[in-house]
Amino acid sequence: MTATERLDLPRQGRAGWARRTQSVPMLLGGFVMMAGALAPLVVSTMPWWAAIVLMLGGLLLVLMAQADVVVDRRGLTVRLSGLPWPRLSVPLDRVATARARPVNPLGEFGGWGYRVMPKRSGLIYRSGEALVVRRTGDGREFAVTVDDAGTAAALLNTLAERRPETR
Repeated sequence: MTATERLDLPRQGRAGWARRTQSVPMLLGGFVMMAGALAPLVVSTMPWWAAIVLMLGGLLLVLMAQADVVVDRRGLTVRLSGLPWPRLSVPLDRVATARARPVNPLGEFGGWGYRVMPKRSGLIYRSGEALVVRRTGDGREFAVTVDDAGTAAALLNTLAERRPETR
């Protein structure tokens, strides 16, 4: 591992970090879509199935607009707050290094949401601070925009450095 931030933790004991991150535009868009589902009641020329499509699309957008980010003895886990899947994770034995850095959604990832690019992927809800984890083996990076990413990166580096060697 390179010289990156670490937390000064006692060898015994457990440590964890958790935050919720969200996309306000996705939340608002989802609520607007669900409100638009009422349009067939007002506009008689709109088909009834359009209301169902708008309601389900808006609900899905709202459920995908928040994610829980956890760093603990298992590594990094990111899951959508409103859905049981997908669950994105980087196990502790796959963490080469972690750091906090600002990200530019359009410039680096081509937009917002769950993004997959050559050599990197991420759950990008906004511009700004992100936890970026480089994996062992393939060197791919996973990023998630979240507040207090520096503490998460330092804890992840500490836990990865202390993990028992597998034989």
